[in-house]
Amino acid sequence: MPIHEIRESIELGQGVFTEKSEFGFKYIFQKRINLQAGKVHRMLQTDFFLDNPYLDTNTESLFMQFYVTPLPVIYTNMRYGPYLNVGPSAANNYVLYKANLDLVRPTAPDFESLRVLSEFPNDSLGTFPTFDWYSPNLYLTLIVNSQEPLTVLGPVAMTFYAAVESKNVSYVKSMCGRLKERQEAHIATIMNNGHMINAARNSGQIFPMWRHGGVRSSGMLAADQFGQFALPGDGMDGEQMWDNNDLLAAASAGRTMVSTPEPFGQDTAAYGFIPDWLVMDLPMGIQFGPIRDQFPQTLYNDAGVTRMV
Repeated sequence: MPIHEIRESIELGQGVFTEKSEFGFKYIFQKRINLQAGKVHRMLQTDFFLDNPYLDTNTESLFMQFYVTPLPVIYTNMRYGPYLNVGPSAANNYVLYKANLDLVRPTAPDFESLRVLSEFPNDSLGTFPTFDWYSPNLYLTLIVNSQEPLTVLGPVAMTFYAAVESKNVSYVKSMCGRLKERQEAHIATIMNNGHMINAARNSGQIFPMWRHGGVRSSGMLAADQFGQFALPGDGMDGEQMWDNNDLLAAASAGRTMVSTPEPFGQDTAAYGFIPDWLVMDLPMGIQFGPIRDQFPQTLYNDAGVTRMV
């Protein structure tokens, strides 16, 4: 699988901007990198370097967003502080890399200092393979958000490095992947995916062990029931099985609410004590009937064909 090392920059000697768009005082710089079509691309390593940390600008309030995406960036209706219509969050699937930058107080005469606030993936994650994509291109995008018209901005110089691995895939898989990325690029312009609840409704505050504290007693599962239910048996072994009614009764007993400081679960006449942890991971493959016959052995010939004996 070929690995391509991409090293590109966004640079601007000295820009003069006066217009105001429908998105406010927002300015964008973009570069497109073409890749091979019909392949799946994987980001193996990333790095972001601020070549010039000094800016000559007429404003002291500036917020920049640097993106690497397989498709062009779409503005959102979200607001970050005083800045409107910022770019998408790093949680969006088509964002391969994102960095936030802002200005700090001057450290050189007539210049503002530019600093990197945060990166995704960060320096540690960027040294490992992260995301896959199918679109045959990469877009480097710098969004400049300002509260006032920018009459002067520059010089801007920043470099992005990426090691990209490309593998052949079928035509169907490639087109399905590209279609998925196009749909993901049509992002929700307003994100509100957190559920706000009253502080008193925090489930952790009513968890029994937190409210009462101390060591709580626990019940033991009977040895004969332990072998029949709690331990997952090998798929080739014969074992005693519970029927559906037994399973439902035991699960119901394990979910029984009890008062403090009684042990979680319920003591039953048919199965002995059923602890609450029994229902946390109910075994799969429950079959009806008291006995499941042992499966025959399986042997394989040199070609890998299964022979039943």
